[in-house]
Amino acid sequence: MAVRRRTCLAVLGAVAALPAAAQLNPFANRPRQFSTADRARMYRSMRTVLESGEVGETAAWTSADGSFGGVSELERTYRRDELRCGELRHRFVGAAGDAGVYQVKACDVPGEGWKFAF
Repeated sequence: MAVRRRTCLAVLGAVAALPAAAQLNPFANRPRQFSTADRARMYRSMRTVLESGEVGETAAWTSADGSFGGVSELERTYRRDELRCGELRHRFVGAAGDAGVYQVKACDVPGEGWKFAF
């Protein structure tokens, strides 16, 4: 069990915290400025549903100018190598409607916070 835990922590440690998702551009087909503040709003919505631990919990966010945003929804919770984990769906919404849906898995690593899980 200790080996599995170390392996899981090594994998989780190799990926960045939720802000690494900033590399994803849900608006690739439409030029869009995705600011640091907007990313913070998105990550806050993700953390909110992960922390709740309640399947079906949602948290919405909107950009500062109100032109786009998204909704995070917790789809399931589980344990992985003694870590509390969750899978959420994040739906981006732009002025022209949905701009993409992403599945995100993350685990709460003690002392480090929520990390992407693969």
